[in-house]
Amino acid sequence: MPVGGQSSNYTDWYNPAKGKDWVWTYKWETFLTTELPQWLGANKGISPAANAVVGLSMAGPSALTLAIYHPQQFVYAGALSAPLHPSDQKWQIRVAMSDAGGFNADDMWGPDSDPAWARNDPFLHIDQLIANNTRLWIYCGSGDATDLDKDRNGLEVISGGVIEGQVIDSDKKFAEAYGSAGGANAHFEFPKGGIHNWTYWGNQLRAMKADLVGYLTKPGTAAV
Repeated sequence: MPVGGQSSNYTDWYNPAKGKDWVWTYKWETFLTTELPQWLGANKGISPAANAVVGLSMAGPSALTLAIYHPQQFVYAGALSAPLHPSDQKWQIRVAMSDAGGFNADDMWGPDSDPAWARNDPFLHIDQLIANNTRLWIYCGSGDATDLDKDRNGLEVISGGVIEGQVIDSDKKFAEAYGSAGGANAHFEFPKGGIHNWTYWGNQLRAMKADLVGYLTKPGTAAV
């Protein structure tokens, strides 16, 4: 799991990422698809092909985007509580990035009319995910609290519920569009409860593990 990258969406930005307290050069797609695999291959003997990528929250659409454009590298992609239609959720993303570090989305993908927004929108590239035969694992809670939240403070429950509630619609629309397009290599999980919180994501990662490992190790798993 990459450390850092606040509000980066793990993508290559047009301009330096100017936050409240610092300025970064965000070139995450380049790092994850070129620099890191080269280092892992040279130093750890890890193949750059037929791997998995999983992202949560704002990193979720990035995980699917990496699989869209780098299908030989990523044959499995997971997204947990992720806004999977970013070009239709621009204002929410802008608000979230401003709140989390004071970043401006124009420095990332330009104004709303810039094609980078569509380029990094998994919903608009469902056909390519199907053509790549990418295995998907998509999860989002409903935004309602459950017994897992009984010991949390009220503000955490409310904020986590609001965020999850804003995300779930895009994920359900993604699932519907995926099925309508003929997709048949995905696991979708939309339980009645669940807020935007690591407790739920940890449970999902544990649930995903067998599917992920099984898919990566089965004979014939390879990118198109």
